[in-house]
Amino acid sequence: MMESVNFEKKYQLKELELNALLEVSMGINNNMKEEHLYRVFQFTLQGTFGVERMALYVCNESGWGCKAQFNTDSNFEENPLDECLLEVKDIKKVDEITPCNSIFSEFDVIIPVSHKQERLAVLLVGSNGQKEEMNLKFIQTLANLIFVALENKKFARRQLKQERMNREIEIANQVQKSLLPPSLPNSEKLQMAAEYVPHHGIGGDYYDCITLEDGRYLICMADVSGKGIPAALLMSNFQASLRTIVLHTTDLKEVVASVNQQIQRRGAQEHFITVFLAIYDMERNTLEYVNAGHNQPLVIHENGQVQHLDKGSTIMGFFDPLPFIESGLLTNLEAFTLFCYTDGLTETFNDQEEEYGEERLEAFLVNQQTLTPEEIIQEMMKELNNYRKEVPYADDISIFTLKKWA
Repeated sequence: MMESVNFEKKYQLKELELNALLEVSMGINNNMKEEHLYRVFQFTLQGTFGVERMALYVCNESGWGCKAQFNTDSNFEENPLDECLLEVKDIKKVDEITPCNSIFSEFDVIIPVSHKQERLAVLLVGSNGQKEEMNLKFIQTLANLIFVALENKKFARRQLKQERMNREIEIANQVQKSLLPPSLPNSEKLQMAAEYVPHHGIGGDYYDCITLEDGRYLICMADVSGKGIPAALLMSNFQASLRTIVLHTTDLKEVVASVNQQIQRRGAQEHFITVFLAIYDMERNTLEYVNAGHNQPLVIHENGQVQHLDKGSTIMGFFDPLPFIESGLLTNLEAFTLFCYTDGLTETFNDQEEEYGEERLEAFLVNQQTLTPEEIIQEMMKELNNYRKEVPYADDISIFTLKKWA
């Protein structure tokens, strides 16, 4: 007779466990919200497994916190989890782990919940009756089922978010590349070349050469602060503004002032742009320029003399109107090389944490007088790679080179 009662009791217990598994599984399959799953888990412990008290601590991005509790003397949502409880790897009695005066002493057992060596949750339970009535192993199994499912959902959400971001980055990258000119003007006497070496998925570098009337060329090199999609969008707006404005005026001071105003109107104060603009007149052998806070381009004359193009204004995007704008003018340019670049070039570091710098750049260019613009860029990149060795680039690099032969 006793064996029959025990069998009946075990049968009922297994039926309760099966029903609990089904209920939790249905909640998971129906994409039940996290807090609702906690509530189902709580009701299951209360109504099925003789649990009188519970506190459930969960680890998320902000750290450990109590997500569910019932019938407790203390409010565990206001109390952090003891470090000693985090070190528990198996089901243990709480009084073996914590001091007797600990607020966690009102619980009997601590049940760690882990997946692939990662601690996901800590469950504390207590009973007013016989502790043996609580099927601790099954409770742990049920908790693992819930938290592994939640972890998988989080992973799936992160993966989906990453896929969306990658797609957005891919689109923005294509937009950015479309801003760069597909080809540059070249002739027997005048040659141009450019190179863009991205470090980030989406950078803020930009170069351009716009053919104007009467054998003139507008040359632009720019760099947006920050990276990513906002920088790419601002650079797209900059390019559109620049190409629209030069249809109406080629006065460099007016162009710089108007482009800066357009940037201000788009409310991009969190970003700024450094810009170098120049108009090269091949017939008059002149180069007029405005440098708005950009790295100083270099002009290397046939005799080896080097000029730094530093006249201009401050960075674009912070002030409207710009506090000052001046232009520089180079004349009698019979034979010369113009070298424009972004700061990723000079801020390339070696394994001694020394940056390449402007002095090395100037010395390098003086020794490359006989090379074409394309060859100069190729040798420049070899020089940088030899300098940095295994140290990764810290930023994008853009180079624009123009050469007028005698």
